[in-house]
Amino acid sequence: MRVKTIFKFALPLLVLGGAVVVAGVLQATKPELVPTAPAERSWLVSTTIAKVETVQPDVIAYGEIVAVRDIELRAAVAGPVIEASPAFLDGAKVKAGNVLVRIDPFEFEIALGEASAALAEAEARLIELSAQIAAEEASLKQNNSQIALTERELKRREKLKEGGVGTDKSIDDVRMQMSEREEARTQRRENLKAWRARADQSRAQITRLELAKKRAQRDLDDATIRAPFDGYLTETAASLGKRLGPNDRIGRLIDVSSLEAKFHVSDAVYGRLINGKGTLDDKKVAVRWRSGDSVREFDATLARIGSRTAASSGGIELYARLNAFDGETPLRPGAFVEIELADRMFEQAALLPDTALHDDKMIYVVTDGRLEVRQVQLLARAGNDVIVQGKVKTGDVVVTSRFAEIGPGAKVTQR
Repeated sequence: MRVKTIFKFALPLLVLGGAVVVAGVLQATKPELVPTAPAERSWLVSTTIAKVETVQPDVIAYGEIVAVRDIELRAAVAGPVIEASPAFLDGAKVKAGNVLVRIDPFEFEIALGEASAALAEAEARLIELSAQIAAEEASLKQNNSQIALTERELKRREKLKEGGVGTDKSIDDVRMQMSEREEARTQRRENLKAWRARADQSRAQITRLELAKKRAQRDLDDATIRAPFDGYLTETAASLGKRLGPNDRIGRLIDVSSLEAKFHVSDAVYGRLINGKGTLDDKKVAVRWRSGDSVREFDATLARIGSRTAASSGGIELYARLNAFDGETPLRPGAFVEIELADRMFEQAALLPDTALHDDKMIYVVTDGRLEVRQVQLLARAGNDVIVQGKVKTGDVVVTSRFAEIGPGAKVTQR
């Protein structure tokens, strides 16, 4: 019994010891592993070949078509509409001078007739006054002659009296006659002043009546509303029988023979487009209008600069005048268009994809399968490209891919 007990406890110990011995033998006889260096990773990159030359990129912008002339048609006088042209419809094309709307002219014809009659009456009155003035002037001239004769007669009788021939009574008679004629001359002079003042008043009245007649004539002319230039009607708001008041709007007229493309450019692009005087150089512009599956292109010229800078987005608006445009195409104000124009020229520069530029100051080129950093200066951005200048030369293989581990010395493989 005692032997069995000892064996019961000794057997596990013997098994455990044997396992330890086996493990030690295995550990002592295991093969030794020699560490190896990890293989260097090569990054697969896209590249482009740099070319240093004179670069003139295109500026692409978007905007809308606007009319150079777009006026509101308003009634200048009040009255009911007695005629509306069949062409007085939204979208209708009209020619300069075409009658659009006619307001009842009855009141204006009456006013013009009354003004004409009053003017004729005033002119007749002036003729009458002029005749009276002429008669007074003739009488005054005759009176002056009579006075001169009386003065000579008085002197003659005074000499006779001195010679003992004349009498005092004859001299007094002449003096009395002289006094009467001088009094008559004074009266005629006063009458002449009065007639002339009345003539001046009549002339002033004639001037007022002429102005009144012109006003009446203009009101009569304004009763007929005509198209001031060739164009297309929109927002028409007048119909037969409708009563219009002064300044009531009856529609708008758009001159589509002279259109402009209004578009927005950034401050950087604007600074490159203007010349040293801060003005545009009549640059040529291509305006493209996409309508359905068709694309129509119009030649244009930069015409003017917007009045102010956009506060929200920066930059400024420019206007390009469409050249040789007759308005026969369906292009209308409000159409969304693409504008393309040539940027300034950059000497000794390279045009690269924008993904090739890092931190706006460096690029990576591939030299013997590894990356080499080159310092460059960013001159401009042109769409998805950049224009740079610096330590880049024609033939350089420039990396256009981006990856987190990019840096000088990195091993790369070109696609």
